[in-house]
Amino acid sequence: MTDIPAEIDGLAVEYESLLSFMYLSPVALVRSDRSGILMTVLTDISRQIAAERRIQRTESWLTGIYTNVNDFAFFTLDARGRAEAWHPSIEWLTGFLAADVVGQRLDTF
Repeated sequence: MTDIPAEIDGLAVEYESLLSFMYLSPVALVRSDRSGILMTVLTDISRQIAAERRIQRTESWLTGIYTNVNDFAFFTLDARGRAEAWHPSIEWLTGFLAADVVGQRLDTF
């Protein structure tokens, strides 16, 4: 069984360079004679970071559109075709209130 000393446990370092992101996590190996060695595992997480940044940019862009555009009707549907979100602009354009529509199938209207 591997025991990680308390002073090392939970220690992790995220290193950012110009070209890549690395995650450094320590691993302590304790031998049967109770002597131990400290090793580290270095993992390249560049692809994960790039994907997360793309998602954040897309979410920010969509949030900006959703909150600032008022002359279009924005709403979202779940997998069953029920209204999940009803933007105030659609209330203004159609007269349907969010309280009446959210959770209902769109083909009802």
